[in-house]
Amino acid sequence: MTSTVRAYKGLTTKRIDNVLNWLRESSKLLDPVAPDLRQGQAQKIKLAIELCDENISLMESSLTKLTEAFDRIEDTDNEEEEQLDKYLESAQETIIKLQVHKTNLKQVMHEIGQESSGYDEEKETWDRYWSLESSGTEEYTGSQKTEVKKLNEKVLKDFKDSIEKRADGYYVRLPWKEQHPQLPDNKALALKRLKKVLKGPTGKRSHRRSSTR
Repeated sequence: MTSTVRAYKGLTTKRIDNVLNWLRESSKLLDPVAPDLRQGQAQKIKLAIELCDENISLMESSLTKLTEAFDRIEDTDNEEEEQLDKYLESAQETIIKLQVHKTNLKQVMHEIGQESSGYDEEKETWDRYWSLESSGTEEYTGSQKTEVKKLNEKVLKDFKDSIEKRADGYYVRLPWKEQHPQLPDNKALALKRLKKVLKGPTGKRSHRRSSTR
C-alpha cells in the first residue's frame, strides 16, 4: 500500500509541475494583440479554456486517489501526515490557479468578441430588427450591449431588494454570480487533520473521557 501512495505522490507532483509550466506559457494569451491577430488568439484561448477544465479534472482525480490510498494505511506517523497535507494544499492551490486563469481567459475572449464586432454591431442590430418586422415571429432581443445592460439592471435590483434595516444598522447581500466556477473544498485535508488530532495524546485522552461518561 505504501508503494501505491508513493506512486500517487509522484503522479500528483508531476501533474502539478506540468500545470504550473502550462499556466506560465498560457498567460501570454492574456496579453493584447494586433487586430489582425485577434481571430487566431481567440481560437487559442478557446483551446486553453478546454485545457483548464481537463487539467482541473486531472488534479481533482489525483487528489482523491492520493487521499484514498493514504487512508487505507492504518499506521502513519506525523511526518507522513504533514507531507500529505503539503501535497493536498499544493493540489488545491493549483486547481484554484486554473479556475482563476480560466476566468481571465473568458474575459479576454469576451473583449475580443466585442472589439471585433464593434463596427458590425449597428448593422447586425438593424438586420435583426428588419428580420423581425418582415417575419413577425422572432423575438427581438437587441444588441449584446443591451443584454449586458439588462443583466446589470437585474444585479442592481436584486442588491437593492436585499437591503434590510435592523436595530444596529442596514444589512445587504452582495451580488452572487449565478454561473460561477466550483472551487475545490478542503474536506479531505480537514478529515486527515481531524484523524491526526484524534490519534494524538490529547485526542485520545479526550476520547476516553467522553467514552466513560
